[in-house]
Amino acid sequence: MVIVQCKRRFMSSLKSNTLEWQIYMYQILIRWRLREVMARYNIKSKDLAKELDISPNAMSALRKAKTMPRIDGLALNLMCNALNELAEDLEAPITPGNLLDYSVDPKNPPEADKVFSLIKRKRARRKNLLEEQENEDLSSSKLASPKKEVA
Repeated sequence: MVIVQCKRRFMSSLKSNTLEWQIYMYQILIRWRLREVMARYNIKSKDLAKELDISPNAMSALRKAKTMPRIDGLALNLMCNALNELAEDLEAPITPGNLLDYSVDPKNPPEADKVFSLIKRKRARRKNLLEEQENEDLSSSKLASPKKEVA
């Protein structure tokens, strides 16, 4: 919840014509285009929410999302089916490809390096912890086993 509030504060602090806003919009590589698809085929939020059996607030959040929300394949399939049923003047079926827009990123974006290095750091930390636990187990087992005295 704290992350969402921080993101809202960050987004509300940016004005649409500032350099920070342009940089933020440039960083979005996969855009969620549900709003555009709904507008093109005259689909109302209320109708789609009813068809998907979700609340109007959840539908509003899906529609207003700029980046792709975390939904699984089944939910995406149900959404495409509902959009196809409600669409007016439909030339071709609406597919997940219509809901997503991908823009090519620079060759070496600094954000990607941070993400992957974070994963590598977590793996290394986990490996070190496991090694430490194994060493502790070995040392404790040596202390626990009594030494046999030679008579």
